[in-house]
Amino acid sequence: MKTFCYLLLFLCSLSLYAQEQNPAAKPPVIVTKLPMQTSFEIGKHQIKLLEVIEDSRCPKKVNCVWAGQAKVKIAIYKKEELLKELILTFGAQGIHPKNEKSILKDDTQEILAYNINPYPISGQQIDPDSYTLELIVK
Repeated sequence: MKTFCYLLLFLCSLSLYAQEQNPAAKPPVIVTKLPMQTSFEIGKHQIKLLEVIEDSRCPKKVNCVWAGQAKVKIAIYKKEELLKELILTFGAQGIHPKNEKSILKDDTQEILAYNINPYPISGQQIDPDSYTLELIVK
């Protein structure tokens, strides 16, 4: 009986050892806020938030028929040469992480637009210079 118990214990320890020791490591995710008219540099590229074209998101504590959207214009530069300008549209809840908008990708990293802040509040005007674009670096 002792032999059977030792054998069972040995088999259990083997099955635990057979488990994967090092699960695949996920790359770090970095969230950064890009203020209006400033640049975010990554490698040889720069991203600049140029302007908020529209912000029709339904203000907090208000019931709206339509949730609204915010549109911003960004510029992407490489070594200070303009590559392209993009207009990004954000819903009332920003962008769902599964639907992030890739705005720049190279061999090692990817930049995704995630959200635009601040969110409107009923009765308060947002200073255009206070907007920030949330970027995710993967």
